[in-house]
Amino acid sequence: MKKYSRLLFMSLVVAFLSTVAIHGIPVLFAGAQSAPPSSALPPNCTPAQIDKVGASGYDAGNDDTTPIKTLDKRFDTRWSNYGVGSFIQYELKSSDTICGIDISWYRGDVRTYNFIVSTSQDGNKFDNAFFATSSGKTNSLERYIIPDSTLKAKHVRITVNGNTENQWAAVTEVQILSQSTPPPVTPETPPPSKDVFGVTKIYADKPNGEKWFMNMVDPTHDPRYDPKTPLKKNPDGSWKVTDSQVRMNVFTSAGYDESKIQTYDQSELATKGYMEAPNDWKNIEMTGYVKINSASDSDFHFTWYGRGGHHGDTPCEGTAYKGNLNKDGSSRFAKEQWHSGGYSFTPTTNVINTPIVGK
Repeated sequence: MKKYSRLLFMSLVVAFLSTVAIHGIPVLFAGAQSAPPSSALPPNCTPAQIDKVGASGYDAGNDDTTPIKTLDKRFDTRWSNYGVGSFIQYELKSSDTICGIDISWYRGDVRTYNFIVSTSQDGNKFDNAFFATSSGKTNSLERYIIPDSTLKAKHVRITVNGNTENQWAAVTEVQILSQSTPPPVTPETPPPSKDVFGVTKIYADKPNGEKWFMNMVDPTHDPRYDPKTPLKKNPDGSWKVTDSQVRMNVFTSAGYDESKIQTYDQSELATKGYMEAPNDWKNIEMTGYVKINSASDSDFHFTWYGRGGHHGDTPCEGTAYKGNLNKDGSSRFAKEQWHSGGYSFTPTTNVINTPIVGK
């Protein structure tokens, strides 16, 4: 009857403990791989910085067996706890690729330990990384390579399932090895280039970004350009606007379709980042060559702007940033909220200090 009870007890231990050792033989679970001691580390595998250490328990009657003793770089101190399934757990400073772990065992030259290393990102759910048995030949650090070369973790746990002498878990030193994720490489900004007219750009073109250049041969048949007025070609190849006041439009490759505008609410537009389509004009560099032949209106000016649509009372698509160049040579910027009363202006400055009529 006693023999039967002992066998029943041992079967219950196997059923309810995640990992156990019976007479030094580990009971293994799916997902864990065997990791024999080795010293062949992958490139750039270095000691990880450990922020915290804890354990399932320790020998309360011996102050030298607290978990922190495994990080004091001394082999005459240790963490120890009695019982199959005792574990010690480390939290790393950052979540890195774990490539190996060094462990030195108390009385590691006369006994072998059965253990499992498991890892976690959140410190709650742990997955087995590998199981192993210590060599039983040394009190120094033994190295174990992580079989999964892509394993990332912030928490590392060592679960000890007894040893060949008793059921004590006893570790003197631990060193976790990791490959830190290199910082992202910021691509170098290419030097400024020239546009099709030979003008040096202030900024390089955005990859796959929108761009447009006026067709100097036949601008009137450009589907992306709406001058709103007849154009007359000058002898030098430039084009003359035949009206005294005009608002020319240039569209992105998506064109302009007012029916696709879902909202005019400024806060919603700011959240979306566009009005009609994701490739709406924004963060643009605009260059224009113009000449004032004559201007009687004292308020005559050129205005370059983007991020605006049809102007009207209700609704209004005027949400542009505008740069004004006045005929007296002065300039200013404006942020448009609606046309025509919703503007915020910067102070007017005059760097040129001379009118630009005829220039």
